[in-house]
Amino acid sequence: MSEFTIPSFLENNDTDDIYETMRAILPADIDSSEGSHTWNLLMPTAMTVAELYESVLPQVVQLIFPEWSYGEYLDAHAQTRGMTRKEATPAIGEVTVTGAAGTVIPIGTMFSTPSLNSEDPSMSYDTTEAATIPSTGSVTVPVECTEAGAAGNTAENTVIFLSSDVAGITEVTNAAAITGGTDEETDDALIARIMEYDTTQSDSYVGNVSDYHRWAMSVAGVGSASIISPTDDSGIITIVLTDANGDPASQDLCTSVYDYIMSPDDPYARLAPINAAVNVVSPTAVTIAVKATVELEAEAVLADVAAAFLTNMEAYMAEALSDQEVKITRVGAILSETEGVNDFSGLQIGTVSGSTATYGTSNITLANTDLPTVSAAYINLTAGTV
Repeated sequence: MSEFTIPSFLENNDTDDIYETMRAILPADIDSSEGSHTWNLLMPTAMTVAELYESVLPQVVQLIFPEWSYGEYLDAHAQTRGMTRKEATPAIGEVTVTGAAGTVIPIGTMFSTPSLNSEDPSMSYDTTEAATIPSTGSVTVPVECTEAGAAGNTAENTVIFLSSDVAGITEVTNAAAITGGTDEETDDALIARIMEYDTTQSDSYVGNVSDYHRWAMSVAGVGSASIISPTDDSGIITIVLTDANGDPASQDLCTSVYDYIMSPDDPYARLAPINAAVNVVSPTAVTIAVKATVELEAEAVLADVAAAFLTNMEAYMAEALSDQEVKITRVGAILSETEGVNDFSGLQIGTVSGSTATYGTSNITLANTDLPTVSAAYINLTAGTV
């Protein structure tokens, strides 16, 4: 997005400029010095007009264009194009409930995480299906966070409290992480979709790559969509999704995108052309490992350097995905530019299989269905002298 520049006709209109313009119209023999009646009458007007020129009117001009618009005004730009801001989505998962056999767990039974501090409050999750604890003493039940947004995503074994009054339950936990919660679409993300829509108005809209990308990106919770055209006679279009958090899309999100494009229950609402076949999948996570010897700057701490490097590598992953390659030269440049690093040697990169990293000095090629990720466990930096 280009930076907004104030139009020239709004420049050079501060309070003093406007006051001098008004004073020049007055007869020369009228006292307009500071504190005079004339000054007291004209200066408030000059201040008000200057505010219009310097603050109000530039915002009005910005709001005319979606590229610089925001909030409800940006929503209006989207609506004129048949688009809406994607809503936040709730995290979903499962909890295992232990208790007396025969205990009924109604729909809407609430469980929660502990509250660690004011910045990490307790999150609540409602069951979306009824269940009964069998003779084995435990049952797994699907749950959904009561609040939409990424804050509802939680690690395994963190949903441990019963918040509803249901007798017979002795223990609850989530064996796997609860995921899929995404925040409401940001202004920047919505602007990007509007700009893409505007620049593809000359496209055919009969099921080309731009169509499938635009359709997929219209579904709440989607963060990115890669469209893979068929390379055989099957004619199947493959859509590879990540969610708005940059993680591989859940099966529910993949199903939502498929249903939106193919509309299996209402053929008249179908977006894809007749006879088109679509497969919506989440990418395969590929963990990138890095090791090197780093010479630290004075007073730099290795743990802090490793954490900063991890953050920088996380930002690079989007570029690597676009290039379909992790370049060792780019990793080296990122390491060199990381705060606290004076120099480095022995840089190697690789991928992780199971819990074992294999390193080398070659670039790492990524498939269309791969999603490169990084983890602190596989950022292996050793302090030394280079």
